[in-house]
Amino acid sequence: MPELVISSSPDPDQPGVPLEAVWKQMPPEWRTLRWPITSPPFRDVFVQSPKRQLADDILVLDLHAFPERVGREVAWYVWRSWRDGYRKVHPLMLIFWAETATEWQHRRRSAGQPLAASVLDMPPQEIERLRAEMFYRRYGRLPLLPTSRHFAYLARPLFRTADIWLSGKAWWEHDAWSLVHDPRIPRRDREPRLEQGLPIGSYSPIWLREGMRYWLRTVLTYQILTWGSVKSYAVHLGYYLGGFVTRRGITSPALVDNPERQLRGLMLDYLDELKTRPSTQTKRLLSPTSYMTAQAVASHFYRFAYDHRFDLAETTGDERWTLLTPHHTRLWPEELAPGRRQRRSRQQAENLTYISDADLSRMAPASSWSACLATRPATSRSAAGWSAPTGWATRSACGSG
Repeated sequence: MPELVISSSPDPDQPGVPLEAVWKQMPPEWRTLRWPITSPPFRDVFVQSPKRQLADDILVLDLHAFPERVGREVAWYVWRSWRDGYRKVHPLMLIFWAETATEWQHRRRSAGQPLAASVLDMPPQEIERLRAEMFYRRYGRLPLLPTSRHFAYLARPLFRTADIWLSGKAWWEHDAWSLVHDPRIPRRDREPRLEQGLPIGSYSPIWLREGMRYWLRTVLTYQILTWGSVKSYAVHLGYYLGGFVTRRGITSPALVDNPERQLRGLMLDYLDELKTRPSTQTKRLLSPTSYMTAQAVASHFYRFAYDHRFDLAETTGDERWTLLTPHHTRLWPEELAPGRRQRRSRQQAENLTYISDADLSRMAPASSWSACLATRPATSRSAAGWSAPTGWATRSACGSG
């Protein structure tokens, strides 16, 4: 029997590996923290500007001014961008980020707050605001939009990539789910919506967002829904239902104090609001298909939440999920249930395509149809496809090809 050999070196291509272990596996030239950006391999990742000559002090980037871990995290991010061909890095934006991070540290020291020991301690939104403030103090105006965008293109991916790969969190604990950046998220082979991310942390209120987080990661893990469906469900639940409960000031997963008497009325109000809400894409009123989808998603979520209410309470730390009752599995009356209404819509569509004998008789001379109808019983006519919207099925039923 062959001996099982277990490698002791961590895989740097899997999130959750400590920075110290990944650092040892990086090429030596990247670990120097001093890079001549016009020389290989650094010139392949840094933006080269043939029209604008860079200053001599920019031709060599030095990251030793950072705290040790911050400098290593920045070096690791630039190295990964080079190795994977993920993106180009503009050297000026990296210098601007270093200046802003240094000022941010200085302000925290002056305020008596602990200094940032990692990129993860520097939220990109605060860094971007501080950069705009520093630019205004220096030039008396705000930076142009292209400059702000270039700076954001560095600050946000740097934080997001470090958060996914170096924080040690599970994939569902992040506020932005990205198939591109996190290989741990379940997906289909050759996922067609690979580039589409899910900013699950942007939804509110918190209790609904955390319940959504548990629900969506469950259906993804067990392949109940695909990535595209999860994105659609998040919008229909987080945006529409989340906005409704926020405007109503609802602070509990149970939605009401007395579900038996109050829940149906509240959800009827929600259904009325869906019919007057603008779409997130077209800004026009929701179509019947869209608001019935939002209604169905809310039903699916609360049926799941009732079945898993104790798991939800334990996972989210919110014991109010245990207050759900069987009434939460039937949010609407039977005649307004989304499944029944969709079936009814299909039946109405089928009725519109049905062609009666009287209509058929007007499609051809009466003499030819009277002979055909006389020789065909009603059951035979129905089975032969008389509901087709054209005359093809009728000619076939009468034997004329």
